Amino acid sequence: MARPSAWSSLLQPERCALVTPMAIVLPRIWYFSAMWRERDLFGYRRLETRAMSTCMGRLVPFMKDGKVPMFIDNEFVTSRTNIVDKNQVHLVHCPSTNDLLAVNPQPSETEVRAAIQSCKAALPGWQRLSLSKRKKFLLSFLNALESGKEELADIITYEQGKTLRNARAEVQRGIEAVDESLSVASFLRGETMHNVTEATDCFTYKLPLGVCTGITPFNFPAMIPLWMFPIACLAGNTFLLKPSERTPLAAMKLMSFVKAAGWPKGVVNVVHGDARTAKLLCADPTISAVSFVGSNRAGEQIYKLCGESGKRAQCNMGAKNHAVIMPDADREEALNGVVSAAFGDAGQRCMSISVVLLVGEAGNWLEDLLLRASALKVGAADDPSVDVGPLISKESRIRIKEAVKQSVREGAKVVLDGLHSVVEGHPNGTFLGPTVLEIPHLNITAYTEELFGPVLCVKKVASIEEAIALVNSSKYGNGTAVFTRSGSTARFFQQSVSVGQVGINVPIPLPLPSFSFTGWNNSMRGALHFNGKMGVDFFTKTQTISARWGQNDSAPPSDSLSTYE
Repeated sequence: MARPSAWSSLLQPERCALVTPMAIVLPRIWYFSAMWRERDLFGYRRLETRAMSTCMGRLVPFMKDGKVPMFIDNEFVTSRTNIVDKNQVHLVHCPSTNDLLAVNPQPSETEVRAAIQSCKAALPGWQRLSLSKRKKFLLSFLNALESGKEELADIITYEQGKTLRNARAEVQRGIEAVDESLSVASFLRGETMHNVTEATDCFTYKLPLGVCTGITPFNFPAMIPLWMFPIACLAGNTFLLKPSERTPLAAMKLMSFVKAAGWPKGVVNVVHGDARTAKLLCADPTISAVSFVGSNRAGEQIYKLCGESGKRAQCNMGAKNHAVIMPDADREEALNGVVSAAFGDAGQRCMSISVVLLVGEAGNWLEDLLLRASALKVGAADDPSVDVGPLISKESRIRIKEAVKQSVREGAKVVLDGLHSVVEGHPNGTFLGPTVLEIPHLNITAYTEELFGPVLCVKKVASIEEAIALVNSSKYGNGTAVFTRSGSTARFFQQSVSVGQVGINVPIPLPLPSFSFTGWNNSMRGALHFNGKMGVDFFTKTQTISARWGQNDSAPPSDSLSTYE
């Protein structure tokens, strides 16, 4: 993300309505001005933002003094946390440059409780609104989201490191989820049975749970929140979002669309922070349900905390997704699909392909796979020619490098080495190039653990049965794919694997939001999945009514149990 190129793209007339003389004279000003206070902030100079660049100011006008605000009662509220204490602040960096974008204060317990109470206070009025009126608010939000989708994609590119092409794709997937939420009214219908016994009817209502919470990850900072709060709020709940402390700006941009759409105060609120905030949310008795996407370590703890406090929880966690390539597969389609699914978003997807099993003669395709992977361009996220952007942080890069080195000690062979990728002009970017390991056995760290980076394990196997056995040996069960021209092989694979989402000649079987996201095994905790009918069921509770009306109002009362006669 070279600074001049970034500015040249941002200063295009269609991308920036206001271009001040200062922005033109000082093109190397990045997100904040070069006006520093004397005190350093944990190795970074504390930033004075009065001369923040025009374009970044346009993208995030809700920030003051470089601090990421909360969103409470439809207002952007700056935390009162003292950011001089490094335990009370999270620094938001641009992964392509390591430039400091913002300071994200850890909210106090009082501030978190205030956001919860705001949701609670808004709940009765929101539930009283008709479904059609709630849909109108959601439609207004969707219109604002559509209008601001380019700005949202820009923010994702800068704070998360996703290429602009993939950032736009993420936003579009989020738009599709909101659009689908508008059509889920049929899933809110109850059931009825007339005259189940004499003069008695039974019927059910699907009712909102109450105050719900979403805890979302860094890798899809816009799409995952859009999986959660639109459908929850349409069902009559209020919602408190806690985005990743590393990528908070996309969520705040979403809140600017909520505000522009004129939603009632308190229906959606946002607080920030790390595990301390998450624990407060999981323990608070006001909150009825927690929706989580993230690591297994965090997800297991959240699921346990929610169980202890009597909350409903859905936790979508880690993955180790296998792709099986049969020798009868379309070679171009299979290899292109696998390479894209393995290294897109720098492998930071829970649906990334991280293992390829080459069956029989398909084992001869390894060299072709390596040629395609090595041709991918690694670079800054705002470069439109780049295929693989940076990792989220230096810590991630160090962790993945160590895991690859450990895997080599365990017997893996590096057949494509991207660990030493250098991007000219970006010495501080957190880049790793596509890396491919050929593994002789399964006791390899890169095979057993989710690395969340651009690392692909390859193993040659003799048969479809052997491939299925390897797929089923994984502790995860998010997704898998098979590439074949044979319908019987595809059907046998689909019926034999213990995985919740299966792609047949589809490398990433991420369903459209009208279907549920159905991870299995250690990839999921909770009985109800995201999106679709199960997504609605998660955010609602069922009430059953048995109503008896006598033939006349003078009928004698009865305390006997109903009988179906």
